[in-house]
Amino acid sequence: MKRKIVLLGILAAPILVAVLVFAKIGKEEQNMQITCGPYLQNATKNSMTIMWQTDKPGTSVVEYERDKELGWSAYVGRPQPTYADRGEDARAVTVHAVTLEGLDEQWTYSYRVRSLGGDGSSVVSEGAVFRTAAGVMT
Repeated sequence: MKRKIVLLGILAAPILVAVLVFAKIGKEEQNMQITCGPYLQNATKNSMTIMWQTDKPGTSVVEYERDKELGWSAYVGRPQPTYADRGEDARAVTVHAVTLEGLDEQWTYSYRVRSLGGDGSSVVSEGAVFRTAAGVMT
């Protein structure tokens, strides 16, 4: 009885490995990649445009939140951003641009970008920060 189980295990192992390799290759082919960016454009005291490019058409989402200004103590034990706010464009494009409006003057914001393709592929960038511009002094 042991010989049959071992023999079945030896025969089944290559098939299982082939299925796992095939599944992994198929999954990688569906992943979307950011090919450029994200980068910042058109900074004003109350808005910021965030752009990026992907290798496949997908939606454009910027998740962001205003950082808390706590001075040097903010860097010690700083909590991860929750990205509570979002700007988005549902059109499927490869060159993405989302303008965030209604931001506070001279504040730092944490953000990340996200795209979702029609084939189920997706990509999320690492987090980054930007600071809105100062108002013009007269």
